[in-house]
Amino acid sequence: MSHQGLSGSTIFIRKGSDDDELFQFGFSQSLVDATQEEAYKVCGEDLVNSALDGFNATLMAYGQTGSGKTFTMAGPPPSQAPLPDADHGIMPRAIAQMFSHLQRADFMQWSVSASYVEIYNETFRDLLEPTTKSSDITIFEDQGVVALTNVRRIKCNDAAAALEVLATGQSNRAVAGHALNSRSSRSHAIFTLWCETIHSDGQTFLSKLNMVDLAGSERSSKTGTVGAIAKEALFINKSLSFLEQVIMALSEKSTKHVPYRSSKLTHFLKDSIGGNCRTRLIACIWSDEAQLSETLSTCRFAQRMMQVAVNAHRNGGGISAVHGNLMKLDPALQQYLTGRKQQGPGLLQRMFSKSIKRSEHPSFVGFPKRASEEEGQKDAAPSIVILNSLTHDQLVDLLKMRGATAF
Repeated sequence: MSHQGLSGSTIFIRKGSDDDELFQFGFSQSLVDATQEEAYKVCGEDLVNSALDGFNATLMAYGQTGSGKTFTMAGPPPSQAPLPDADHGIMPRAIAQMFSHLQRADFMQWSVSASYVEIYNETFRDLLEPTTKSSDITIFEDQGVVALTNVRRIKCNDAAAALEVLATGQSNRAVAGHALNSRSSRSHAIFTLWCETIHSDGQTFLSKLNMVDLAGSERSSKTGTVGAIAKEALFINKSLSFLEQVIMALSEKSTKHVPYRSSKLTHFLKDSIGGNCRTRLIACIWSDEAQLSETLSTCRFAQRMMQVAVNAHRNGGGISAVHGNLMKLDPALQQYLTGRKQQGPGLLQRMFSKSIKRSEHPSFVGFPKRASEEEGQKDAAPSIVILNSLTHDQLVDLLKMRGATAF
């Protein structure tokens, strides 16, 4: 096997000594003996920037068992001793980059929460709340966004908290050993960072960053698995087969039906594959001649994936998305909401400096209750007002009721 370059790479794979058995594959980039840092800069860094900019993003690792997917995504197996920075995988590096940017940026408010689930034997398991029954976890779609019910999301105020969530989930994953991998993942795992940012002009952006560690395809003749582990392999191979069917359907323009609901994996990744998302696939392969058939299969899948078109767009919300014209036409109201340096903080800045109840979607704003003038109390905890149904006059009346005077 040989390769050319790092950008616009071509990989040649020779099967046997016959020249007719020479396979050629073209990919965006290829990495050979790369460090974890190099792999992150090529594969993950720009996707984290996209998520911070309000775009959904997904990074998936695909390949046969033992090809290095989990090491690439998460790093070495959990241990008591701290990992050297050089060993950190894409997930911890993405966490570090996201929080570093958020803490430096001039956002009015930001919020990050994390969830971690696995699909084991075609059932969902919450890795952050293992006691949750699989039957209670279901998929729902809302305005093109796919999510799960009854799955724990943990709010993270800094990178250390998010890394702790990641470590907790990693320790709960289903693993087992076989002939090709002493610590083989027996499930597909999806670690998601949900990011909401509120800019100084009142614009809100909500995004999710999926980092997907797919279980590896297996051949029992090579892994030597029997019993429960062999049963796990059947579920893994079946779901990967359905994933390939979805990719094939999406890559053909004449396709009228895409079988997303064939498996929980394809249904859950519906918006990541061909939907509102910037998606990248890391194809992990072995250079060992004994694994040549699996390597060819992985490369073929990756090439099909490159033919899938996506429709990613920035996920705006909040005041500017719901009442964009109002914000443009009423400078006095915009000044009241966003504030000016010479007049002190505006309503939104004061509101979001408090601890308030958040919704799953950002199309709301909270108005502080008016405090008693005699008592001289500060604004109390805000009530929540959905803006979608309010007209301009209704919003102005509401602001007046809440004590607004700057009109």
